Amino acid sequence: MKTRITLYKKLKPEVKKKLQENYGEFEHSVKVIFKSLHEEEDYNALTILQIYQVSLFSDVYPNNAHELFTGSFAFNE
Repeated sequence: MKTRITLYKKLKPEVKKKLQENYGEFEHSVKVIFKSLHEEEDYNALTILQIYQVSLFSDVYPNNAHELFTGSFAFNE
């Protein structure tokens, strides 16, 4: 049986750490982010709002359009 590799598992450690640090102050928002990352396996399944929220609450932003379109700013391949 194939193991699911969710976006949460693909999340870069520094992004995950920043989200966890913001959990205390923004508990509901970070819970929603983590829930969606546990449910999805592909970056392209995220909405623009979800991508924005990952960036906003982790303070990690894409440096260029390529990073935004591929998710490489926040996720490992």
